[in-house]
Amino acid sequence: MEKIFMEYLRKENSFEKFLASNDAELKYISNRNSCRDRIVENSDIYIKKFADDFKDATRFDSKDMWLLTFATSLQCSRWFFQPKVNLDFKVTPADARSDSGQDGNKEKKESRQKAKEAAKNQKGSKKYPRCEEILARNVPFDVMKKTERIVIPGVSEYGKNLYSQNHHIATWGHDPNIGYIIGTANILTRTVTFRNPIFQTSMVELTRKTHDDPYHYTDQFLGVATDDITHIELVSRVYETIKEDPKRLVAAIAKEHAHLLSDENTKTGLPAGLIMLSPEKLYELLRSGFNNRELKRLTVLLAKDAGIVATQASLAAIVNFLIGSVCQMVYASDKDKSKELLEVKCKKIICYSQILAEGCNGLYAVVSKDIQKADFGGFIVALSTFFKNRNIIYDIRSDYVYGRYEKLLDNPRLDIDFSYFDALS
Repeated sequence: MEKIFMEYLRKENSFEKFLASNDAELKYISNRNSCRDRIVENSDIYIKKFADDFKDATRFDSKDMWLLTFATSLQCSRWFFQPKVNLDFKVTPADARSDSGQDGNKEKKESRQKAKEAAKNQKGSKKYPRCEEILARNVPFDVMKKTERIVIPGVSEYGKNLYSQNHHIATWGHDPNIGYIIGTANILTRTVTFRNPIFQTSMVELTRKTHDDPYHYTDQFLGVATDDITHIELVSRVYETIKEDPKRLVAAIAKEHAHLLSDENTKTGLPAGLIMLSPEKLYELLRSGFNNRELKRLTVLLAKDAGIVATQASLAAIVNFLIGSVCQMVYASDKDKSKELLEVKCKKIICYSQILAEGCNGLYAVVSKDIQKADFGGFIVALSTFFKNRNIIYDIRSDYVYGRYEKLLDNPRLDIDFSYFDALS
């Protein structure tokens, strides 16, 4: 009986110890949960504190300021080595262009010489111009007589002939691009194709030779005949004349090329090769001085400027790489801070140095009143680097702040003094 009683007491004591230990553990868990609840309630304060810690950890010290000064000096030194853009987009004045008479006489002289050479070996034709005629005669789309019936909105009026300035717009043969197709066909068939809405194609009346030189023609075209042909007829005539003598196509292309070069260098020039524009708009541009030669000049100028801006951007990217490398070497001996925090400092130094350098460059360009001294490529790189590094810094900051907050939630400390946070809240 005594043994049974002692066993009972032993088990009762064990049960009491079990209850006591469970009570302690339950109390610990309850305290942890209560602590976690307080942390969640003050989450905005904790996050602000961790954000302030991040700001303090990435604030510049004397070593960082030295690196920033070095980086800014390196950024500014690029200006002395990089090329400058050319922003001279003004239209060339008419008095600075070539004399049309000189170019025209040169074309006629070269055409007569080529005609003599072509006449040695060619096939005759009654319907179509032979090689020597193609090279010696003026192009048929230069005709301006008997064009009273040609109406092109904004370019020519009914009852008025074409004249020296508007006939470049009125005929497709003078287009610097399409002219090599339609103009060549006109030369092969003695026709002229106009820029009116129906692309009217007309025959051109000829005169007889009135000069001792068989390869010299005076007043070669009487004017536009009343006979019009369809587009299909034009293609058919081109096929027929080329079939008679394939060398006529080569002669016609050469004549078209020579004529376009001659007219391009005149004071009026050829219309800009922008076929998407209406004849009226092209005529307005031509009268304002913007012709195909100006379009070519501006195209080349823009291409060169694009290359210069690309060079400036490349130099800026190289300098950024050098600055980043120097920062990594300097920070390699700093073991007190994490790699991510040091990366933030490096990104900030690159961004700040570019902002300072580009600001100084812009001020210099404004003060000197020379926008061509502006570092366009460097500005583009600075802008892209700023947004790229800003996103990287934001990601690192988020990992730092919310990472510490999540660790605090996973392992809440029981000895946290909440009085500070209670006062703030």
